[in-house]
Amino acid sequence: MNNCTECNKSFQTKSGLYKHNKIYHADQLLNNKIKRLYCKYCDKKLSSYGCKWRHEQTCNENDNIPLAEQVKILSNKINKLEKKETKSINNTTNNNNTTNNNTNNTQNVICVFPLGNEPPNALSLEYIEKTLNKLGINSVLEIVKKKHFNPELPQLHNFCVTALNNNYANVVDPETKTIKAVNKKDVFDKVYMGLVSNVNSINETNNDVKDTIDKINNIPVSKKILKKLHLGINEEAYHNRDLVKKTWSTAKFTESDDNGEEKRTIIDLNDVSDISDSEEESMYSRKYKDNQIHNKTSEDIQNPKQLVISKIQQLIDEIKSKEYLFK
Repeated sequence: MNNCTECNKSFQTKSGLYKHNKIYHADQLLNNKIKRLYCKYCDKKLSSYGCKWRHEQTCNENDNIPLAEQVKILSNKINKLEKKETKSINNTTNNNNTTNNNTNNTQNVICVFPLGNEPPNALSLEYIEKTLNKLGINSVLEIVKKKHFNPELPQLHNFCVTALNNNYANVVDPETKTIKAVNKKDVFDKVYMGLVSNVNSINETNNDVKDTIDKINNIPVSKKILKKLHLGINEEAYHNRDLVKKTWSTAKFTESDDNGEEKRTIIDLNDVSDISDSEEESMYSRKYKDNQIHNKTSEDIQNPKQLVISKIQQLIDEIKSKEYLFK
């Protein structure tokens, strides 16, 4: 609070106190102003504060100041200098931090490896063996997630799916160093081949892990398991699309439940009873086909050309599946 020294009235702001003094205590205000123009050593009146300061620096009466008063004056000067020095140091530190941040942002450019060109040691053999031993054939999807959608390995964020129900995935093109749309089946097959290369690097291990590695190598033999694997990769690539897009934005080169979380389909490669053997069925489950019209993504709506290409590709796939009728 700001209290008036004359009538002890309180004000919330200094401006309120000043207006009060100007109206009710103008004479006292003037006297205080005049007093501040007198030299504190010899009581000489000066015309301005600047003149007063210059006079006090050379005033002869300065030598007669008591020692305690001199100590007080010097302490005030030291405190003012320390405040200026601290402010100067803080400004310098902030400028250095800004420079360092700009340098780090410049150096933090991520080079994403094209799909199929990932380094073989991206995942440790210890992790792969431990996952194979723990999850069996279901370790396939876990390793895919760890390899391609790991926040700690942004250089391997080389593909994603922006719509569950169309036939295209986005990948890093090794030739043009840009992002392009490619048939999902080709992308998922390439992801699977990269994973096979990783698990086959395990040499000396127990019989259970060896058996799991054999099963993973033989996944293409069973169309049911292969389709379910593609479904799992499709789900994982779709639900991690934002992570990959964020990486791509700085790189070189849904339906929710009651808690607001996206619903996920749990993929179990040990159970393929819900996959049909029909050659005419798509690589995606019937559930996705029935919902395709009702669940168009914003990408499909904004890009009608892509939607037409998707429809044409579906027709081509159906024709290929019935080639035996023309032989």
